[in-house]
Amino acid sequence: MISLFNYIVESSLLLALLMLFYQLVLSREKCITYNRFYLLGASLLSALLPLLNFPLVQISRNQLMLDQVYEIPAIVSQITTFSEPKNQGFESFVQVLSLVYLTGCLVMLLLFFVKLYQLIKLIKESNPITKNRYKVILTNGKLPSFSFGNYLFLNQLNKSENELKAIIKHEEAHIEQKHSYDILIVELYKIFFWFNPLSYRLSKAIKLNHEFLADRFAIQSTNQKSYIEALIKQVYRNTVSPVVHYFGLHSTEKRINMIRQNINLGTLYKPYFVIPFLSVLVFTFSCHFQPDNILPTTIGETFAPKQFESKMENLKGMHPERSYFFKFVSSPELEKIKARDYDQYSIDLLAKINGNSGVFGMIYSFDKSRNLPNVFFSKKIYTVEELTEVPTPWNGYEALLESIDKHANELVSVKKDKVIWVKFIVNTFGEVVHTNIADSDYSNMSEADAGEYGAAIKAITATSNQWRIGKINNTLVNVEMELPVQLNKVN
Repeated sequence: MISLFNYIVESSLLLALLMLFYQLVLSREKCITYNRFYLLGASLLSALLPLLNFPLVQISRNQLMLDQVYEIPAIVSQITTFSEPKNQGFESFVQVLSLVYLTGCLVMLLLFFVKLYQLIKLIKESNPITKNRYKVILTNGKLPSFSFGNYLFLNQLNKSENELKAIIKHEEAHIEQKHSYDILIVELYKIFFWFNPLSYRLSKAIKLNHEFLADRFAIQSTNQKSYIEALIKQVYRNTVSPVVHYFGLHSTEKRINMIRQNINLGTLYKPYFVIPFLSVLVFTFSCHFQPDNILPTTIGETFAPKQFESKMENLKGMHPERSYFFKFVSSPELEKIKARDYDQYSIDLLAKINGNSGVFGMIYSFDKSRNLPNVFFSKKIYTVEELTEVPTPWNGYEALLESIDKHANELVSVKKDKVIWVKFIVNTFGEVVHTNIADSDYSNMSEADAGEYGAAIKAITATSNQWRIGKINNTLVNVEMELPVQLNKVN
C-alpha cells in the first residue's frame, strides 16, 4: 500500500512539473501540433516514469561508506533490530487512503462508461448521413455542433451558409486528426488520477489545443474574419459530454488570439527546451543511485575494503591471540547466524553498508590456540555417512528441489525429459562449491549436453548459503552431496 501511495505522490509531482513547464514555456506559442504531443506525453510520462528504475553506480569500493556498527557478542540481540520498525499508525492511514483512492477510481470508471453509453445510444438512435470519410448526424437544435470519432453532430438550424461551412470544416479537423483518441486517453488518465486537480487542467489544455488545431485547419479554406465572426456567434454556454468536441466552447478569446498570432522566434526554439527538462525529470524520478559495493556479486566476497582493514588491524592489536577474517554477508545470512555454533568462531564486528540495509560487512575470528581454523579451511571432504549432522536446506528439500528445477529449466530448453545428477560440496560456511556432473564422460559430450550440464550446475550453485552446515561431533566440516536436476521438455 505504501508503494501505491509513493507512486501516486511521485506521479502527481511529475504532472505538476510538466504542466508548469507547459504553462510557462509552450502554452502561448503557436507550436500547436508539437503541444498536442507534449500534453499527451505529459499524461503518459507522469503515469509511467515513476514505475521505471534505471540504476546508477554511485561509489567505488575504495569509497565504501559504513553506517551502523554492531559489536559482538551483542550480535544475537542486535540481529532482531536489523529490519526497520514499522509505524502501524502510518500504515493504517495509508491503507485508508488507498481504499478511498480505489473507490474513487471505480466511481470515475463507472461515470466514464455511462457517458460513453449515452453517446453510443445517441448515435444508434440517429440516422447518420455518410459524407466522405465521416458520418453526419443532424441535431436540429437539440444539441450544439460537435464531433466524436468519425461522427459529426451538426446543429444546422439558424445558420448561414458561411457559418455552416466554418463549423463543418472545424469539426472535420477534429475527425481527421483523430482528436477523440486523445480525449479518451486523458479521460482514462483522469480515472486513475481523479483526486489531482491538475489532471482536469491537463484535460482542458488538451481540448483547447485541439480547438487551436481545428481552427488552423478551418481558416485555410475560409476567410479569417468571417470565421472569427462565426466563432463568436456559436459560443454555447450549455454542457455536453466531456468525451466529445463541439464548436465554439473552449476559451473563445484565446482561440481568436491564437488565430491572429504569427509564428515568432519562440515558436521555433522553445520546443527544444523540452529535451534538457525531460532529461532532468528522468534522472530525478527514474534513476536511482546504487553503490557498486552492494551489488549481488559482492555477497560472499572475502576481500576487506580499506575501512574494514583498519578495524581488523585494531582488533588484531587488541587480541593478538586471535586470527581475523572478513566477509560480505546478506540479511538472510545474518538471520541464519543465530542457528550456527558460536563455539567454532566469533563475529567481532558487523557494519551495515550505507545505502542498502540488506548488505553487511562482517569481521569474524578464531582463537589461534585452537585447531578450529584448520577444520574451517581444511580441504578434507567428508561423505554423508561420516556425519553426525547432515547438511539440510533451510527451507526443506522439497522447496529446494523445486527451485533448482525451475532455475535450470529457465536456462535451457531440452527436446526430452532428462534428469542430471550433480555433485557438489557444502563447505563450512554453508556455501555450495566444486559443482560437477556425476559420472559423466566429457570427451563425448555434445554441444547440447554442455548446455544442459551447464544449466544443471548453475542451478545447484545458486543454492549457495541455503544450507545448514554439516557437522561431526559439533565440528563444522565440508560435505560432498549429490542431487538430481529435472529438465522438462517444452511442449
